Amino acid sequence: MAKSRTRYIILSVALATVSFLAMVLLSYLSIRSLDVATQRVQHTDLVRDNLEEAQLQLKDLQTGIRGFILTGDARFYLRIERGAKGLVAVLPRLRELTVDNPLQQGRLDSLESDLPARLAEFRRLHELSAAHATAATGAAIAALGPHPTDLTSRTLVAMKSEEDQLLAQRLAAARTDARRTATALALGLVLAGIFLALGALLVRRYLAEHERTAEVNRAARAYAESIVDTVREPLVILTPDLRINSANRAFHQWFETTPAEIDGHRLSEVGGGPFAIPELLHALEDAGPSHSQIEHFEVSVNLPRSGSKVLRLNARKLHRPGNDTIMTLLAIEDITVQKRIEQIHLQFRGLFESVPGHFLVLRPDLTIAAASDAYLAATMTKREEIVGKGIFEVFPDNPADPAANGAANLRASLQRVLQSGTADTMAIQKYDVRRPDGAFEERYWSPVNSPVFGSDLQIEYLIHRVEDVTDFIRQKQKGAAEPTAIQARLEAVESIIYQRSQETQAALNQLRMANEELEAFSYSVSHDLRAPLRHIAGFADMLGKHATTLDDKGKRYLKTISEAAQRMGHLIDDLLTFSRIGRVELRHAQVDLATLIEEVKQALQPEMAGRIVHWEVGELPAVRADPNLLRQVLVNLLGNAIKYTRKRAEARIAVGCAPSEPGETVVFIRDNGAGFDMKYADKLFGVFQRLHSAAEFDGTGVGLANVRRIVVRHGGRTWAEAGVEEGATFYFSLPILA
Repeated sequence: MAKSRTRYIILSVALATVSFLAMVLLSYLSIRSLDVATQRVQHTDLVRDNLEEAQLQLKDLQTGIRGFILTGDARFYLRIERGAKGLVAVLPRLRELTVDNPLQQGRLDSLESDLPARLAEFRRLHELSAAHATAATGAAIAALGPHPTDLTSRTLVAMKSEEDQLLAQRLAAARTDARRTATALALGLVLAGIFLALGALLVRRYLAEHERTAEVNRAARAYAESIVDTVREPLVILTPDLRINSANRAFHQWFETTPAEIDGHRLSEVGGGPFAIPELLHALEDAGPSHSQIEHFEVSVNLPRSGSKVLRLNARKLHRPGNDTIMTLLAIEDITVQKRIEQIHLQFRGLFESVPGHFLVLRPDLTIAAASDAYLAATMTKREEIVGKGIFEVFPDNPADPAANGAANLRASLQRVLQSGTADTMAIQKYDVRRPDGAFEERYWSPVNSPVFGSDLQIEYLIHRVEDVTDFIRQKQKGAAEPTAIQARLEAVESIIYQRSQETQAALNQLRMANEELEAFSYSVSHDLRAPLRHIAGFADMLGKHATTLDDKGKRYLKTISEAAQRMGHLIDDLLTFSRIGRVELRHAQVDLATLIEEVKQALQPEMAGRIVHWEVGELPAVRADPNLLRQVLVNLLGNAIKYTRKRAEARIAVGCAPSEPGETVVFIRDNGAGFDMKYADKLFGVFQRLHSAAEFDGTGVGLANVRRIVVRHGGRTWAEAGVEEGATFYFSLPILA
């Protein structure tokens, strides 16, 4: 509304200016026309003056002629000569003055041709009178007929009548121009006054409205700041030189400060100096001028009330429209609990890795999650080389042994555990191990595969425990030992196996307890966050409906709050979905993959609006799976393909079947999108693991974790291949069930 009123003010001033200029122009033209009319009147007066002079000369001539006729006195002849000369002298001036009037020029032509002849005749008579009597001269003049000046007199009268008419016309034109000029001046002044008065009125109203808007904006800002104060996490706004401009209530509560104590002070001086970290301060200084941001900067502090805490700092530059003020918003998040859980994980991993037995932890997709030190030593491998890879990729059959079946037997045992949920003890297996030099070394193993259940009673991991019985088998094959010695060795091996099984059981119990604690924590946090999130979203919605006169800064704050609440809501929903996937009961049915993919494509149409997406769907079989959960897998994978090809002019997405191991179906989804660096592939399917920033692509980092969890529950596996800006291919397998 203010912008519209400003436009009206500018328009009124412009119209007033145009009116004034038009008035000046019209006045100039009218005055110029009046001047021309005046000059014409003056010219006509000059012509009339010369005509009157001609008539006076003619009258003098006529008087001399009459006197001469009546008396014959020579003095009258002198008067005739003077009148004739005067009349002849005025005619050239009249011709010059009436050069633009053809009618008058014609009359002058008549005068100049007739008058000299008449005067010449009269002079002849004068000569006659000098030689004869006056009576004879009078008789001769009478014999000439009409008076010799009658024609000239009539011509001059006609010319004067013509000039009188011209004078009347030109005076009327001059009066019209004068009235027009006066009218233009009056109208221009009136219009200019009206428009200037309108502009003044609009300016007055604008100033009044601006004052009211300023009052409303101050109130709205106060209201917005009160909402920001309800945020439970500390927020602080910093000036370019890292001085505190303002902070919310949570910040003051955490650090036991007041606005008077910290406003205008440097961040490094606040709260006992927990932020006096050179790396942090340098990063904040760079965030303003370079328009960058700080994400996930972690610091350890000792808060007055809460004690030792681990904080995660995120900073983003703020720009205030209308001036060059640049502020930085610093958000502080307490991640102490999260770090504590990570520490528990590390402690548990360290405990597991130091267990003396040969243990390998597998995910349901048969990728290696962890291994004990003893297992690594027995198999001549390194932890960083095998974790995250498939067990059969790391431990293939010996290609030099055509009878090798260790991999097939192990796969079958693991599938039985996944399907039955019970431990499976395998017979002693010949399963050769590849040495670091690439050659295979003969080995014999006694494996036991056991499930590890989560709080949802679904299999989270598989424990593959083995005993190396190579020496025993070799002794038995050589027959070097006595039966009694062999029996003793068998008993010793059984004792070791029993001891290892007890250790395994204890480790499994610890793993189950830790997993249950993590599930309970995740569920509790997800639900506890909903109440304050609803408050934030509700107040933001109320502010959006009622505070219609927020300035740009207030609107930006409101938008930031709403978007953050929305992202948090999506994250909580994804967490609950992740937790729910592990608890829901699988309901296997025959699913036509081709039909299901078409349904998912239709559901994702809004995500493809306005884009060019080329689909290539190959032949796909029917599989046995839970239809709803499998739909979720395809929604996440196809949705990711659409999302990460957003920057491509033309997206290309392919779906089909890939070569697979016996007893399974492998499906791939390939795209030409952003891709990722394969060195981070092991993090891809973890919770909250994102390889692209939220500024590039939105998301919560839970979607692929849900994919893996669903596929693993079906007894399958997931993996991906990609290159940076070269697209990505995601694979998942499903076992072929009868």
